[in-house]
Amino acid sequence: LIVRGAPVLLYRNDITKAQRLPFALSSAVPSLSITIVITGVGTTMGVMNPDVAAALVGAALLSVLLFPTIAGAMLGKAAKEPGD
Repeated sequence: LIVRGAPVLLYRNDITKAQRLPFALSSAVPSLSITIVITGVGTTMGVMNPDVAAALVGAALLSVLLFPTIAGAMLGKAAKEPGD
């Protein structure tokens, strides 16, 4: 979230303060498919514990589901409030 979302907070000056955090959340979504491929290769080669791989895939899945949902709710709330 910090590594991929922070540049949005620093880069975009043409959006309101209420919209910056939702945009940062939506841009921070990792690619679930690359996470699955990396953990699959790591467990197949024996360099990654299957428990760690499962935790990484679970965390990626949660972020793919939660970050856009939270961002959408925050943008909906920002649209109802007057602009900054």
